[in-house]
Parts: sequence; C-alpha cells; structure tokens
Amino acid sequence: MNAELKMLVVRLNAARKMADAFRDDLDAKRQAWMAANQDLFNAVNEAAKQVTELEAALRVRAVAAYNADPQKNKDLGCGVGIRVMTRLEYDAKTALGWAQKTGLALKLDTPAFEKIAKASNLDFVRSREEPSATISPNLEAALKEGA
Repeated sequence: MNAELKMLVVRLNAARKMADAFRDDLDAKRQAWMAANQDLFNAVNEAAKQVTELEAALRVRAVAAYNADPQKNKDLGCGVGIRVMTRLEYDAKTALGWAQKTGLALKLDTPAFEKIAKASNLDFVRSREEPSATISPNLEAALKEGA
C-alpha cells in the first residue's frame, strides 16, 4: 500500500474511533435520560392514544350528522366541518390496458426493469462498469495486517 493511502487509512481509523466514542457517550446519556423520563413518555403516549381515539369518534359522529342532514351543511360548528372528496374506483387491469393503449399515465418500474435488463440482452440498454471504493469497517485489523 502506498504511503498516502496508508496515512488516510490511519486518519480514518482514528476518526472512526472518535466518532464511536462520542456516539457511545451520547447513547449512554440518551438511555439515562429516557429512563429518568419514562413516566413522561408514558403520559405522552397515553395522551396521544386518547387524542387519536377521540378524534376518530368525533369524525364518525360528524359524518353521521352530515349524512343525516337534508341540507348537507358542511360547517357543523365548533371547528368541525365536512370535506367531500371524490374517490375513484376502477379495475386495475382495465386501467393498465387503457394506459397502454393511450400511452398516458404510464410509469416505469425501474427496479423490475433493471433486473430484467441485466438478465436479458435488450438492444437499447447499455451496460458499463463503474469502479467504487470499499473501506473495511474494521480498519484496526486491516492496519495490523498491513504492518
């Protein structure tokens, strides 16, 4: 290994050790803080659960009230309202056939296509090699080996 690469490996190894030490210190302090505040976490989770349940109940009752109102008033008062949204229902196979026929609303499934392209010989696909460096997660052992 040339001297410049080895110097970079040594510096990277030291930087990783320092980052690990800081991360370990932060993790220990985070764990201690979480343990000291467990009651507060429990209270927050319980309150969030209650909010979710009450919101769901209010939504159900609000939609029921809207559906029962002959005038279909969307402002129910007290900050509660109704938004009417249009939902489409269709057969996915029929929709795909339409998209293929018209050439509209098509989207390429890139991961699936590339998997097929690697296994097939498609004349419009070019393949090129691109080097990428790898660095061992255990530089300490690598430095000992290279010494």
